[in-house]
Amino acid sequence: MTACEAYQQTNGRKFFLQKKCGLKIIELWECELQQMLEKDVEMREYFSNLKLFEPLDPGDVWTA
Repeated sequence: MTACEAYQQTNGRKFFLQKKCGLKIIELWECELQQMLEKDVEMREYFSNLKLFEPLDPGDVWTA
């Protein structure tokens, strides 16, 4: 998938979620998030305590 195709797919999902599901979507760049984390202690603590999981790899099904 090209970057252009990925961008179009993302915008399609965003449109669907906004128009069909009535969700409000807030977008920001990673650099904006980093600036927010530098300024907001509570937000920084929240993010540091999140338990994140690695994405599933479908190929793992075939290994023991």
